[in-house]
Amino acid sequence: MDLIWKNNFELRTDLGLRRVCKESYKPQLGFGYALARVSFIVAQRCRLYLPGQWMNGICHRIVLRYLEKKYGDVALEFNNLRERTQDVTACKIWCCWWQGYDAAPPLVKLCLDSIRLQAGGCEVCLISRENYGNYVSIPTHIVEKYNQGRISTAHFCDVIRVNLLARCGGLWIDATVFVSGGIPQDIFARSFYSIRDGKSRYNISNGRWTTFLLASQGSVLMAFLSRMYEAYWERENEVLDYFLFDYLIEFAYRNNLAVTNEIDAVPLNNRCVHDLQPALMQHFDPEQIGLMLESGLFFKLTYKFYRNKNAERLLHVLAEYNRSFSTKSM
Repeated sequence: MDLIWKNNFELRTDLGLRRVCKESYKPQLGFGYALARVSFIVAQRCRLYLPGQWMNGICHRIVLRYLEKKYGDVALEFNNLRERTQDVTACKIWCCWWQGYDAAPPLVKLCLDSIRLQAGGCEVCLISRENYGNYVSIPTHIVEKYNQGRISTAHFCDVIRVNLLARCGGLWIDATVFVSGGIPQDIFARSFYSIRDGKSRYNISNGRWTTFLLASQGSVLMAFLSRMYEAYWERENEVLDYFLFDYLIEFAYRNNLAVTNEIDAVPLNNRCVHDLQPALMQHFDPEQIGLMLESGLFFKLTYKFYRNKNAERLLHVLAEYNRSFSTKSM
C-alpha cells in the first residue's frame, strides 16, 4: 500500500507521471504491461474502481504468464514434493531492521518492543545488515547483485526471509507490525501460517496471505520460494514488479498441490489487521483504539507517514500499551 500511496502522490505532477511511465516499462513484460499498469494507477488516482480493477487484472495475467513461461522448469522440480520438506518445530520469531534496532524510527521500535513482549517465551531474533550471515547463507550471485545495486534492500530481505523460514522454521513478523496480545503457540505447529483476512484488494494475494507475517515448519511453499528466488536472480537483473514476492507465492499456489493445500488450510484470521493504520493520519478516539487492540492481535502499520499530531498521539497510545504489558510481566 505504501507504494500505491507514493504513486498516487507522484501523479499530481507531470514529472511524476513520466516517472511512473518509465518505471512501469519492463522489456520482459512488454508495452502491454506498462500501459495496463499506468492505466491502473491513473484509474486509482481518479477513484475509478472497476476500470482500475480490470487493468490490474491484466497486469497480474501478464506477470504470471511470464513466470509460467520462464520458470516452469522450477515448478516441475517440486511436482513430487507433497508434504513437509523437513521436520522442524522452531519456536523462533524472526524480525528485520537492516540498520539495527538503535537506528530504527520510533514506530518501528514500538512494534519490535511489542513483539518481544508478546513472544510468550519464544526467542526473538532481529536480523540486520551486520548479522544476517550468522543465521542463513544466501547464494553468492544474489549477494553480488545486491551489492551491485540490482536488488533493493527490501527485495534482498525477502530472499533472507524465505531462506530463514525454509531452513530454520519459525515465524517472520515485519518490523512494522504491532502485536497487541500473546502470540498463539499453535501458529508454530502448522506447516504454514499467514494472515488471511479474506478481504479483496488489488494485490494478487486477494486476502489469502500477507508477506509481512509468515510462519513455516517445513513448509513446501518456503522451500519452493527459496529455490525460485535462487533461479530468478540467476536469470534476471531486476524485479518484474514491486510485489514480486506475492506473484511468486501465487505462481507456487497455481503449480504445486501441496502449496495450494497449505495456503487453503489457513483459516480466516486477523480481519482487522489494517484497521489501525489510518489513525496515523486521521483523528481517532483513544478508547476505540484500546478496544481495537484488545480485540485484535496483529496490526500492520507503516513508518512512512508525514509527522502530524494524530501520528504522535497514536505512538503515545502504543507506547502506553506496551508499558502496561511490561509492568504486568515484571
